[in-house]
Amino acid sequence: MKKALKFTCFIIAIIITLSAASCGKVTTSNKITADAKQTSKISDNISDNSSSTERDVESKQSAKDTILVNANGILEESNRAALEAGVYMPEATMSKASAGTYPIQGFLLSGSTPSDEYGNGMSVVYRLSDGSLFIFDGGSGYVRYLLYKCLKDLSGGGKIRVAAWVMTHSHGDHFGAMRPLLEGAYKNDFEIQEFWFNRSNNTTEGNDDGVALEKLFNKVAVGDTKVRVLQYGQTYTLDGGRVSAKVLCTPANVASKIGSVSGADENTNSLVMMLTIGGKKLLMTGDANEPAWDFMVAQHNSNTEYSLKCDYLQMPHHAVQAAGTSAGYAAAAPSYVIIPSTTGLAKSHCTSANASPTYNFLKNTMGINTQATNLSQTGSNYCYAGNYTQSGTKNVICFFTSTQ
Repeated sequence: MKKALKFTCFIIAIIITLSAASCGKVTTSNKITADAKQTSKISDNISDNSSSTERDVESKQSAKDTILVNANGILEESNRAALEAGVYMPEATMSKASAGTYPIQGFLLSGSTPSDEYGNGMSVVYRLSDGSLFIFDGGSGYVRYLLYKCLKDLSGGGKIRVAAWVMTHSHGDHFGAMRPLLEGAYKNDFEIQEFWFNRSNNTTEGNDDGVALEKLFNKVAVGDTKVRVLQYGQTYTLDGGRVSAKVLCTPANVASKIGSVSGADENTNSLVMMLTIGGKKLLMTGDANEPAWDFMVAQHNSNTEYSLKCDYLQMPHHAVQAAGTSAGYAAAAPSYVIIPSTTGLAKSHCTSANASPTYNFLKNTMGINTQATNLSQTGSNYCYAGNYTQSGTKNVICFFTSTQ
């Protein structure tokens, strides 16, 4: 009897143990299922946020690694220590002068993509005397990590303080790099005082219209950030008056010309500004094409306040098709040209029929043979942006240093 009772108790114990184990497995299984659902939900959110390269929210570590694997020009893996220390632009003056200020310097970044036949993409950055930045456009989304690295290093690795960020017009190759930086994982690294632009009423190019750009500015503007719509003829100042910017053309000035250049309406709307820094004149043109130049030349000829004469000219529309005019280049008469394009693309596009004013100006006036097999990226009177993936080209070029 006692043996039977012991055996029964043993069987009951086994059943209880197995039941408990089974319950444990069910509980664990349920927890895994719940975690899987949560993970799935997170994945869905990530998928939604990553549906567009313009809205890329990759981590900063990924960004740094992406930059470092591009072994070209000044961004080389072998210079990892220098890169991480924040000194990767030997042409830049990274230390302050005895007066506690930086020299004002201008930098041209590579903005071309391997798939874009025009090599489009423009990003020009001026570092002001107090270390804050004055930025024109941002390049295509393809170079967003390069733009971030440049801004971060020019800021000494700290908060990126932007005095003003100018968007000359609303084409993706000019604000594609800016958008993911300000909407994604980098946004808290920025302290932006003002966005400068001028909206257009042109809606023929869909999402590339100025209204969409203004919505972006208003979306990312925080705190005291101002969204400033620049007005023709007005002069705006930065850096305690050390930098002035006069508006020479806005969309309103060329509204009647919309449609006169096939497929280039938003280029017609480019904001054009004349900067004065340390006594030097720098003409920033974006992608301004013939109608804008016709308007500016007429103003130049009738009113000295709107003179196009400059020391530095940012070549319009990457120095390719439908860019400036012969009269415009003659009026500007620069000593130095900044070309947001590659030397290779100059060979293929500067000789096309509707790029002849640009080709003739570069060859006959500036003495730059764009067809030369040994055309370098920089010269005594010019600089070209590099191709971001082309070995041997610099990704950031210092083209201007104020001596005053």
